[in-house]
Amino acid sequence: MAEQMEEPGPTVPFDQHPLYQAAMDDLAAGDEATAVAKLKLLAALYPKEQTLQDLAVRVDLKAALAGSSAKATSRERAAVPRGQPRRGLRNLLVLLLMLAVGLVGIAAFIIGYNLMVRPAREATQTEVAIDSMRQTGQLRLEAGDWAAARESFEALLRAVPGDPTAQAGIDYSFQREALDGQFANALAAEQAGDLQGALQSLQAIHSQEPAYPGIAERIAKLEDRVAIEANLQEAQTLVQAGDWLGVISALTRVRSQDPDFRKAEVEDQLYQAYLQAALPQLAEANGNADQIRQAIDYLDRALALRPTDGQYGEERRLAVRFVTGADAFANQDWQAAVVAWEPVYAARPDYQGGALRDNLRQAYPQAARQLIARASGSVSLLKQAIGYLAQAAALDPENQDLAEERRLATEFVAGAEAAAQGDWLAAVAHWGPVYQVRSDYQNGVLRTQLREACAKSSAPDPAFCKP
Repeated sequence: MAEQMEEPGPTVPFDQHPLYQAAMDDLAAGDEATAVAKLKLLAALYPKEQTLQDLAVRVDLKAALAGSSAKATSRERAAVPRGQPRRGLRNLLVLLLMLAVGLVGIAAFIIGYNLMVRPAREATQTEVAIDSMRQTGQLRLEAGDWAAARESFEALLRAVPGDPTAQAGIDYSFQREALDGQFANALAAEQAGDLQGALQSLQAIHSQEPAYPGIAERIAKLEDRVAIEANLQEAQTLVQAGDWLGVISALTRVRSQDPDFRKAEVEDQLYQAYLQAALPQLAEANGNADQIRQAIDYLDRALALRPTDGQYGEERRLAVRFVTGADAFANQDWQAAVVAWEPVYAARPDYQGGALRDNLRQAYPQAARQLIARASGSVSLLKQAIGYLAQAAALDPENQDLAEERRLATEFVAGAEAAAQGDWLAAVAHWGPVYQVRSDYQNGVLRTQLREACAKSSAPDPAFCKP
């Protein structure tokens, strides 16, 4: 009988099981029946182990054949009396021959199975297992589970020593694990403000693994960020140096690269830079229209950032009016120049270091003469000319020509107003002296109106009214 043994569960290979070792001992001792019983029990515990199943069948068959042969020989010997010819001997020999042939056939089958069917089957199972390990390792690589992938490929190496796929997978898992560490360090450096260090780490990763997920995009963003920070730092340096145009250039690059980058800070610095560029130009222009235009441009940009700034809004309006008057002055449109400049002069008589006053000193007389020349007796135009001449006289009180022009225009208007009231004597009194100085005043209108006044006057003055 098989000896009673404690049977562990099938958690170890069958050839390490105590039953297997006991069966082998029984076979070595020639006790095949006991060995068969243990092998059958072991086969029930390991139903998927084909090698064990085959071994149990072979040992069982051998034990059965040996038992049959022994029993037949005993019966033959008992049936033949001592000293008599053994007539059944031939039958026994035939039976033994048949048994031998049967055993040879069975042995041939077993040998053929072991040499052909079993190796092919085991090879197929091994290949399937190897493919499974290879695929599992690859899937774990794709999932980024480097440790698990390495475990799969190391198992593959144990099954297939020197397998190139397994070694490559292990090497790649170590490389990617190291790159992941570098990437984490780069992110930490970026968070800490070490942008240049973070960028260098990311570039090192990219050089080793160009396909590293998101690395190219991350590098591009960080390069932009480094460039922005560099421009902002340059702006700070230029502020200290008082190079406001340089500050404007650097901060403008920052805004073009990322309009939202530290927006309030950048806009405040840019606003101050625009003012610092504009105000000195206004102060030093001395009436140079082109320089004032440039200052207006900077003021426009500053006010675009702070449109409610009333102080510099007024500064801009004065500058714009001055330039408008300068353009009209250059085109000899004297009246347009005066219209543009008068509000500026009223607000700041010394605007542009006195250049505005000098310009008006020229523009007022020219505008008055233009009005007088085209008035053709128009009282409203002449009154406007008189006003310009009064302003010109205030700026140039020693100019007798201006005083004379103003006197003539004033007398003509007074005569016209008297004539409108039917006071012909007064009309003649005002027009006569003007006629004596300039008989063609107002393109002959004075002559015509003086003649009419003399005709209608009840007592025409003979000094001015000739028969």
